[in-house]
This record gives sequence, structure tokens and C-alpha cells, in this order.
Amino acid sequence: MTPPVDEREMAYVVAERTNEKTNEPEVIGMSQVMVPYWARGHDHRFQHGLSQEDFDCEIDTLYVKIGVQGGGIGRKLVLGALQEGYDRFNMRRGVIIWTLEGNTLGREFYKRIGCQELARRKLDLAGVPSECVGYGFRTVAEGLGK
Repeated sequence: MTPPVDEREMAYVVAERTNEKTNEPEVIGMSQVMVPYWARGHDHRFQHGLSQEDFDCEIDTLYVKIGVQGGGIGRKLVLGALQEGYDRFNMRRGVIIWTLEGNTLGREFYKRIGCQELARRKLDLAGVPSECVGYGFRTVAEGLGK
């Protein structure tokens, strides 16, 4: 059984820039890599003969500030998260990144950076059953281009 989030290996990658108006640093994006937390969803349906055992890496969070999207920050945050998982936590198997089925922009982004649709699951969001699509790579090294 996967431990609760606060007891698992995880790391954050943050993208910053200098705000032109204030000349202060500002966060423009963030990603989080961690050991997959399968208990959050149910009815996992894997493709290509894959199962939960084929994944030891999950990118749980990916945010890019509106206004800087489309400039390569998201791709860099995904690569940074994968590198953290590879280097710090010895993650070598598959990578899964979940997004809501209706998030067409997110789904297109994951396809553009080379992810394949690998799984689907149901998730209860504030009492509303939601379908999620899992994109990813079969290995962390594949995601890093190694």
C-alpha cells in the first residue's frame, strides 16, 4: 500500500523570473514529482498491457502562469521533475501524469511533449465522479530522452 502523501518521496521544481514592474522574483510555474498514490482514484484501466507495478513516478502537479504558457516553461518543468525523480529517488520505471478528460489543452500539451495515453481512472472530486486520463512515458529515461 502506498503511504500517505506526507510520508512519500517527493520533490518540487519551481520556475521563476524577475517581475518587470517590481524587479522582484516571481513564481511562474511549478511541478511536483512523487511516488504514485493509487488510492486517490479507482477503476484504473491501463493500456498496452501495463499495470500499477509498471510505474514508480508520478508528476502530480504542473502549473504554469497564464500569460507565459506556450513558451516552453511547462516542458522544462516536466523535464525538471523527471530529472529529480531519476536522480534523487532512483525512479526508473514508468511515469504517469493524470489530467481530467475534459482538459483538452492539458491533454494536447502532454501529447506535444511526447507522452502517450497509458491509462484512465475515475476520481471523486468534491463528490463529483470525474474521468481522468493518464499520460506518460514507459520509463523515466524515455521521458528524459536518454
